[in-house]
Amino acid sequence: MHPSISHRFKQGKYRSTCGFTAKFYLFCFLLLCLSGALPAGATPYAYTAKYDVGNDYITAGEAVMTLTPTGQHWSHKLDSYTVGVTALVYKKRLTETSTLFVSGEQLLPLTYVLTEGNHKNKHITTTFDYENKQLHIQKGTEEPINTAFTPPVFDRFSVILEINRLLQKGFDEVTLSLVDKTKLKQMPFKTLGVEKVSTPLGTFDTIKVQRHQGSRTTYSWHAKALGFQPVLVEQYRKDALEARMTLKFFQKH
Repeated sequence: MHPSISHRFKQGKYRSTCGFTAKFYLFCFLLLCLSGALPAGATPYAYTAKYDVGNDYITAGEAVMTLTPTGQHWSHKLDSYTVGVTALVYKKRLTETSTLFVSGEQLLPLTYVLTEGNHKNKHITTTFDYENKQLHIQKGTEEPINTAFTPPVFDRFSVILEINRLLQKGFDEVTLSLVDKTKLKQMPFKTLGVEKVSTPLGTFDTIKVQRHQGSRTTYSWHAKALGFQPVLVEQYRKDALEARMTLKFFQKH
């Protein structure tokens, strides 16, 4: 599922867990992060979406997702951070930004930047060199990584836009190439049928999508009425809920 913050109370102890991966993403997904901003064969549109982030016990944070035009390109950004009492005891902020260009019906990444507060050693910048088919990855002060790739390849945030585009066309299962932090991976996605989902924004008919990786499974529910924007994203680890993102605001610009 795409990065955010979850908090769990268990046996009287307060446990904090970071790294909601919606890869559901945005994923993640924030994964599925996830915008219906590129309907099949159409020009993308700018939007803002806001989500509450938490689990069964607490709303620990907020995530704001935007897609905006920047000259010839598009900027897809997710900003997630702790709020309220949680922010007083555990301040956390994660930002992911993809710079994209339109290629046919797809939005493909040019750069991807992940920042985690002031922890510069955790900052990651990925550049997609289409002319030489090379990925250039810089993590903090570590040695840069150069990896060959065959397009299309997505970062873990822009892959959400591709999933939503495919939902417009219809799919059962698909495997996509994406860069997850410093590694190039093959990620399988599967649709699980139609479900009604209630959110603070209303009740929606949605398509449920699953992404499974290792011990983590991410589910996202995409509303056709919102251009397949995800209205709910949940990440589980060994069948235990780690984090949930629930849509509370959505606006086209």
